[in-house]
Amino acid sequence: MVKLKVAVIGHGHLGKWHCEKAQSSDLTTLEYIVESNEDSWPLIKKKYPDLNILKSHHQLKGKIDAAIVATPTFTHAVLVTDLLKMGIHVFCEKPLCLSSNEAHELENLARKNKLLLQVGHSERFHQCFDDFTLFNEFLNARPFIRMERSAAFKGRALDVSVVSDLMIHDVDLMLKLVKSFPTSVTANGFKTITNHEDFVHAFFDFSDGRKVEIVASRMSTNETRMIEVVSQNGTIFFDLIQGHYQLGRLNNESKNWEVSTFAYAKRDHLMIEQEYFFTSILKCLPPAVSATEARDVIFLLEKIEESLLSKGPVSCQK
Repeated sequence: MVKLKVAVIGHGHLGKWHCEKAQSSDLTTLEYIVESNEDSWPLIKKKYPDLNILKSHHQLKGKIDAAIVATPTFTHAVLVTDLLKMGIHVFCEKPLCLSSNEAHELENLARKNKLLLQVGHSERFHQCFDDFTLFNEFLNARPFIRMERSAAFKGRALDVSVVSDLMIHDVDLMLKLVKSFPTSVTANGFKTITNHEDFVHAFFDFSDGRKVEIVASRMSTNETRMIEVVSQNGTIFFDLIQGHYQLGRLNNESKNWEVSTFAYAKRDHLMIEQEYFFTSILKCLPPAVSATEARDVIFLLEKIEESLLSKGPVSCQK
């Protein structure tokens, strides 16, 4: 069986996990770790004595088939551009880059060079989202959707606001759930720990009357990842930390509100994303999350930031 030669660029918080997954995959051989911080090399060499550690991604030219980019967001555009120009397939952690214009350029470059560009929107891979037909009676009834993602301050992703750090996950899930684009967004938030907003509340309107509220905080006392879909047909509540969803319906005979709880198996999202990436390359399949989808998410993040600055509603028309 042909195995892909792979490099992981960045050995920080996510990069460490990506290295472990890539090394254990049956579809790849992890050949290189690229890490600009040479102080971390001794620990990397201790864990991966047979791997080559490089200081620059430019040293990868002609040596690998695919690369995983797990570096700070502001480096993504340059790294992905260089890798695609070298003929290397790329899996880039979210967000793909800092602007939707950059995302469009990367999307076109990947298409021009006939290379796969996949983006790491990992929250899509909860088992409860595998089959949305289970929830269509709720999602198609012009629901109100409320999403919340809260966490304690972890001291990372300091180069971006909580919008790009945490809310990005739920913006992506919103587009996957609603399957249409919002017409406008109104957002407010504030800075407390960093120089960027650490708490943000965003409210999206859709042309068909659906509404989505998203709250994100990285200064919380409790960790929360939830989605609640309220419609005339009942309510769905997803607890993405506990790994279950609940369906609430009115029993027309008894007039009682009945709630059923369904557990789903927790999965290794990072491993699933990588397997999609490698399989897509080997079998010439579309990526699990395309650059186009990632661009749409970034575009909405820009609109949220614009609303935060203007302190009012902003159109989401492209």
